[in-house]
Amino acid sequence: MSSRKGRLVGWFAGVVAVGAGLLGACAAQASQAPQASVTLHPASGPTNSTPTWSTNVACPAGFRGSAILRAIKPDGTTFSLSGVTNSVTAPFSGTLLGSISEIQTVAGVRNGGTEKFVVLCWSGPSATGTPRMEMSMYITYSANGASYTTSATAPASASGAGAGAGSTSSSTSTTGSPSPNSTSSVTPAPSPTPVNSTLPVTG
Repeated sequence: MSSRKGRLVGWFAGVVAVGAGLLGACAAQASQAPQASVTLHPASGPTNSTPTWSTNVACPAGFRGSAILRAIKPDGTTFSLSGVTNSVTAPFSGTLLGSISEIQTVAGVRNGGTEKFVVLCWSGPSATGTPRMEMSMYITYSANGASYTTSATAPASASGAGAGAGSTSSSTSTTGSPSPNSTSSVTPAPSPTPVNSTLPVTG
């Protein structure tokens, strides 16, 4: 009888050990999961350049119909920095529609200011259905406007809906889809829903 008890105790101990090992492996895998992010390439450079951009993950399940990269203006409205990418089931990338200096001008951010770029993932193709802001990054313009740097988090000096520290908001509109000036090639992408006025902007 005591021998049988001993075998049962040993069996339960083995089950507990295996379970603990599996839990540890799952925790390790979770901690190694990449943080969703979007980055410019190069991450810093002259503002007269037109960088490429990329994400390190796909859009989340339920929002893989399409995606677009947008900039948030100081008043909370947004404008498109890229064309629409459909079927975003894997990491995706593209080229900005205009130079960094053009983007700064359209956004109305002064030299030395910071602006937030976001990736909107949509449930349907061609920016249709329900949007969700999934990835973001920050771009800071130099004091003389000649160069830019980027970061995954907002600099300490950044503030406001678009993190547009040092921005000029008086020249921007708070309703409708903001349009760039006639000399800029950065144009808002057409969308069947009023993203500019309804997208919740946080962080």
